[in-house]
Amino acid sequence: MLLWNMSFFNSAATVFAWVEFALIMVFHAALLSAVKEIGMQVGLQKISTASIRNMILVALYAVTYAAYWIPGLIGDSAKGYLTLSITLLNLGWIFCNLWLLMTCAKDIVAEGQEEIEPKRYKWEFLNRIGDRFEENMKRAAESNRDAIEEHLRKKRGQKTELDSSPKHPKKKKKK
Repeated sequence: MLLWNMSFFNSAATVFAWVEFALIMVFHAALLSAVKEIGMQVGLQKISTASIRNMILVALYAVTYAAYWIPGLIGDSAKGYLTLSITLLNLGWIFCNLWLLMTCAKDIVAEGQEEIEPKRYKWEFLNRIGDRFEENMKRAAESNRDAIEEHLRKKRGQKTELDSSPKHPKKKKKK
């Protein structure tokens, strides 16, 4: 790294920078393509769509970056505007990829790891706190499930009452 700025490496630095740029673009295209495929396989359309969005951001960044650095492609007056665009696209691309990968880590679970045993601590009081928290979460989930089932039963009961009643009730005649 200390020798990188010496005159001997100046011409090679440009070549290395373009090779690095190409490798980064290929890596991210492969990563986002794999995420898109996995998202489609597990039925998560939002992840597949987000992956395509990120591919578009990467492509916009690549085009803007190349337009900025290829000599003679744009004028010096436009380079000032592209600097901000390159920075914003790079930040947007990084944050969108981070968000996408965090979503994948949350929503996509490897086969056989659906129920992972929680890690036990060497201090027992932490284990007790975790056990109580897990019990409370299970109770809340069961209570919520019971409330939802009761609500659905009531709705079904109302629907069957409506279905069993005549569609057009006859009016009683007055005598």
